[in-house]
Amino acid sequence: MDNNNELLRNAFLLGDDDIESMGFGNRPCRCNPFCPPRRGCRPIFIGVPGPRGRDAELPPSIFGNFISRQEQVIMANNTPIQLPITVNSNLITIENNNSVIIPRTGVYQINYGVDAISGFNNTIGLFVNSNNLSNTNLAISENNTRVSSEVILRLNEGDQLQLRVVNLNNNLVLRSNTINANITIVRLI
Repeated sequence: MDNNNELLRNAFLLGDDDIESMGFGNRPCRCNPFCPPRRGCRPIFIGVPGPRGRDAELPPSIFGNFISRQEQVIMANNTPIQLPITVNSNLITIENNNSVIIPRTGVYQINYGVDAISGFNNTIGLFVNSNNLSNTNLAISENNTRVSSEVILRLNEGDQLQLRVVNLNNNLVLRSNTINANITIVRLI
């Protein structure tokens, strides 16, 4: 404590005249690099360092990438699109090859899409807990086309995310031997 008091006693404030007489001119003084020119010194208070804080810990990355390469023929509305291949994931899982399970509440960035051989005038979209999110619907306007989109959603722990056919006017056939359906999901916060 005495050492602290001594340090505080030695802290000082110089005025403009003191700086001029020391020969520093318009430059900041030598005792404190933060002093503005021609304004004089500011007191510097130096104390005993405090205890070390905790090391910052980043939350674990939460992500998942699920795809299909097998031909799928969808013949009914609200049919979930199968995503049997997990490319990579951390903490996000998929059940029944079509329901992405959200492990923690947060804001997620989701990319999704399909590559259709046939099925024009059909619509696909994302569903959360069996409810269609209509702002995610994508129209398939012609055969041999790929449709995809991206959305940012707040999801809750335990939510089930699916890619489904929303409106089926013609059988939807997804191309085989290539990535024909996908959901990629990353937790942002």
